[in-house]
Amino acid sequence: MFPTPSLLHFTRDDYSRIYEPDADSFLLLDALESKFKKIQERNPFIILEFGSGSGIATTFVAKHFCQSPSLFFAIDMNPHACYSTKRTFQHNHVDDKQCLNLVQCNLADPLIDRLTAKVDLLLFNPPYVPTETANVEEMIDRTFAGGEQGTEVIQRSIEQASRLLSPKGLFYMVALEENDFDMLSELSDQYGLNAEIVLKRRTLIERLLIDIYCTEQTMPKSKERLEDSDSEESKSSNNDNKSTSDEEPSKKSKGKKSNGENEPPAKRAKPNEEDTTVPSTTGPNGERLYEIGKLRFVSVSQFRGKPYVNIREYYDDNGIRKPGRKGISLAGDQWEKFKELFDQIDKELKASK
Repeated sequence: MFPTPSLLHFTRDDYSRIYEPDADSFLLLDALESKFKKIQERNPFIILEFGSGSGIATTFVAKHFCQSPSLFFAIDMNPHACYSTKRTFQHNHVDDKQCLNLVQCNLADPLIDRLTAKVDLLLFNPPYVPTETANVEEMIDRTFAGGEQGTEVIQRSIEQASRLLSPKGLFYMVALEENDFDMLSELSDQYGLNAEIVLKRRTLIERLLIDIYCTEQTMPKSKERLEDSDSEESKSSNNDNKSTSDEEPSKKSKGKKSNGENEPPAKRAKPNEEDTTVPSTTGPNGERLYEIGKLRFVSVSQFRGKPYVNIREYYDDNGIRKPGRKGISLAGDQWEKFKELFDQIDKELKASK
């Protein structure tokens, strides 16, 4: 089991500016570790990460996968993320062995021509949460806002990967079950890439996937060839930081990235029905917010004519309360399922005290 890169140099203030590694980040590390031999046999020289954030994935590869000096490109639109990646690289003492290039840009737009067919290993934990648009103003919101179906940025990354990958190149990307892997697989076919799912993991609120794309015509085009999460658990990069499941879910689970706390709301308000027994405040978009903890609120919103229950962490921006990176949105059927599970979750919570 490879140790996860240390992130002790970050403070809570840092995580208000960059994406804090979560279950999806650790799943990506587990997927890379499960394919350690496959990756090391290719002896990657040029490694590129879209949206490097904290730098945890780039540093993980630099620390454990490179037998000889390699060339790393860490790309992010957020200047704080670029600086954070550099700090993580240095804090884990790989900066004296590997060459790190930090580039503040949108995907690999300015590098495509110079790196065409040269990237041996490509990584991406994209903004995959379905939202009305991927064009958001707040830098921290760009870490999760994936646009319609959560795939606006993902589709662009697949197109760029088809141009960047070397003949032996591999592209590992995190996705959400509702991102529609079949559609992404068909898109990759159009760009001359083979695609498959290599790892799945369920958290309480969502089903995460790790997809791999490559140019090799010899790779089987299996849409469901999976590595068992249980077999990978013994060599997990961070067993204490993620939730796994032995069973496949009976139905698809939708949700935004979790903050790992999985706190149920204190009161269960039904969609389209105002709960007058609980004090509430008004959110930035006029929605009613029910507080369940410090800067954590439950609200009901409409998206394309359908109600959603939102459980979200907010942050204070110069006196203005704004929705933060952490949270989930439950559709009506998912909310009904959650209510069915509430008593059981409550029993387990009380039993653990």
